[in-house]
Amino acid sequence: MKNDITKGAIKRIWGIAKGGLRMTDDQLYTLVMSATGKSSISDLTEAEGKEVIRRLNDLLQKAKRNQLLKDKSTGVARIDAWRRTEEQDEKLAILIERVNGIYPKLSLDSLSRRMFGKEGSKLNRREAQAVIEALKSMCSRNQIEV
Repeated sequence: MKNDITKGAIKRIWGIAKGGLRMTDDQLYTLVMSATGKSSISDLTEAEGKEVIRRLNDLLQKAKRNQLLKDKSTGVARIDAWRRTEEQDEKLAILIERVNGIYPKLSLDSLSRRMFGKEGSKLNRREAQAVIEALKSMCSRNQIEV
């Protein structure tokens, strides 16, 4: 029929469910049944397929958001877990100033672009720490006190 779900949409449904959400077959069929009232994905219409895909994408976004907000060690939600600290900002400023005696054109932006492809102001906590360690290494190679 003209309104039948396409093979591409069926692949997308299975891809999101299995790859992104790691759903079991039963979980997927329960979602399809609750969204459309049908027990078979191949029996869906194009509009019903789009609705199932929308619901799967909503679940996937929620799962990604929850994963980012949870501190893995305690399971407690922490919105600022990825933000770099003031201490890191201070340490970066001090180390850049010290290294500038040997590398006058070096800046936080130039180093962070080389290492991570983004401006220094957009570094997260882990990336900022990696830049700090790189700067410390530069200091020790050139016998500059850290």
